[in-house]
Amino acid sequence: DILIGTQMIAKGHDFPNVTLVGVVLADIGLLMPNFRNTERVFSLLTQVIGRSGRNKKIGEAIIQTYLPNNYAIRLASKQNYNSFFNTEMRVRKTTQYPPYVHLILLTIKSKKEKKLIGIARQIAIDLITQKNENIKVVGPSKPYVSYEKKWYVRKILIKYKKKDQKLRKYIQELLETFANQSTIKVFINVDPFDF
Repeated sequence: DILIGTQMIAKGHDFPNVTLVGVVLADIGLLMPNFRNTERVFSLLTQVIGRSGRNKKIGEAIIQTYLPNNYAIRLASKQNYNSFFNTEMRVRKTTQYPPYVHLILLTIKSKKEKKLIGIARQIAIDLITQKNENIKVVGPSKPYVSYEKKWYVRKILIKYKKKDQKLRKYIQELLETFANQSTIKVFINVDPFDF
């Protein structure tokens, strides 16, 4: 009579006798450093709330959160898609995230942290000193997972509104510079979904 599980329970299953859904720590997804978090939390909550009260039975949902005034949680609890979309688009426009800009994520790795910090800073300085009004440089920053498999990690996010040959040329040169180096790695992700 009781079903306990992870977020996979929310994903499109039809449980006809479910009349009560509880979500614990609904806001935990909002704490990860990614601009899509509110979208993911809203989607997950609306899906799990939709599991309750199928057919002719009345359903109820209880959402436990430390952030009850967060618009994703508040609007998901009301199943208010239009208000969420409008609010999310305003936030993304203000903070300059897709669909209002494109992104390039540079992930720089090295086994020596001091060397990594110096190179990541130099790449950011190189980008900034281009004085390109089309781009905005965020970082270098220490990501949530900043050390993996004996490699230290730093990230630089580039936001841009239109294709730019100067930026493209710099990225190409960056790839060529670090292509054959064993002590430093540079990865480039255009329009990353996660970062």
